[in-house]
Amino acid sequence: MHIPNARKIHEQIRQIAVRAFLLSGCLYLLLGCSGQRKIHTENPNSKTKIQTASLSTPLVLGNIGYNTKTGIINMPQEITAVAFSPDARYVACVSGIEVPKGKTDTQPGIIHKEHADGEVPPNILAGSFVTVFEMATGVSKLQFITEAVVRSLAFSADSGMLFVGCDAHRLEDLGQDEAGYLQVWDVERGKLLRNVEKDVNLMTVAPTGHRLALGMGGGYENLLSLAILDTTSWRTIHQFKPEVKVGILEDIAFSSDGRWFGALFFARESSIGEVWIWDTRSGKTLLHVVDSYETFSHPESSHAISPPLAMTVPGDKQAKGYIYCGNTRFKVKYVGERLKVLDTAFTLPKSSETIFAFERLNPKRAVSANSFGNRVEEPPTIYSLWNLQSQKVVASWKFDTFSPQILFSFNRNFLAVVSRGKKCHILKLP
Repeated sequence: MHIPNARKIHEQIRQIAVRAFLLSGCLYLLLGCSGQRKIHTENPNSKTKIQTASLSTPLVLGNIGYNTKTGIINMPQEITAVAFSPDARYVACVSGIEVPKGKTDTQPGIIHKEHADGEVPPNILAGSFVTVFEMATGVSKLQFITEAVVRSLAFSADSGMLFVGCDAHRLEDLGQDEAGYLQVWDVERGKLLRNVEKDVNLMTVAPTGHRLALGMGGGYENLLSLAILDTTSWRTIHQFKPEVKVGILEDIAFSSDGRWFGALFFARESSIGEVWIWDTRSGKTLLHVVDSYETFSHPESSHAISPPLAMTVPGDKQAKGYIYCGNTRFKVKYVGERLKVLDTAFTLPKSSETIFAFERLNPKRAVSANSFGNRVEEPPTIYSLWNLQSQKVVASWKFDTFSPQILFSFNRNFLAVVSRGKKCHILKLP
């Protein structure tokens, strides 16, 4: 029997092995070591995989994507915050997620969706998954995971930066006591620019200049402080620590020209609410109103929603301005260096309608809903778009679920409605 040249066969086998090794190495570099994490958005029903250098297999996050035809954004878990960029180029969403303690934002670990004993292991933190979609295409421009719970999102005035506010973990039964922080991301480059230790609950951006307002602290027993930062130098311009008589901060807002900054507090247990308005140039208090909670929201929904805050500033000190706090509109006027309430009225003609959202700047429209706290599980829910001047409904939508999370885009063209679960509906406004 003839036997081929053994040396020649050995050489051929060696060459095949070398080529296979090089090919597997290239695939590893492309898939395993890439710092770029891409999200598939063509089909929102597909399982999204994120490949990182810390994992040998892709990280499956569930159904993620923005379908521009249906206007539906899918996220891995319940959506906790939404933000539009001022130019309406981007929309950002954040949902809950669980990550192992000690992992970095660019190296997420394995996600534990369920635990057999019903308890979360002490090495697991309740984190967040954040993604930024292009409004026109649905493509994800930026995505990352945090180890803290993201409570608020905001874009810079030029839409180039995304501000991410994370509050602290205070889960004593799990032995967790993590510090909150403020992250600043470059949207185009996908780069983390800044990570500041601040326990952030709420954020909002001034319509003019480089101003970012923060609501910091947490809980009924901890007095929240508010600050206005310069986002170019990151110095604190103003710090406010009002002597609040009620419990918790619910909303903050700038006026349409950035001259006023306001905060709305209330305690559902005592049915008391407070409104504070400050001058952003001097930092002085312009107005302080204490009233019953029913002034700001319909009694039947007092445990279901947080009333929104919006302001229209007078053009000069002789004119009148308006402060909208949920169901009540305060007409105000300058008296000396402070504001005086001239009268109050219902924001809408029907007191039974509960305001969920105002247009962000110089509000002319608002959205109400007819499902209240004791009936939130009963579909459908009708959302109505109101013209605040004519006091008439100009559009309405029906959803099978109730949602207190509603947000107008800055350009007034879009409305984000977060339904229960993992979906956010982007509606085109008339």
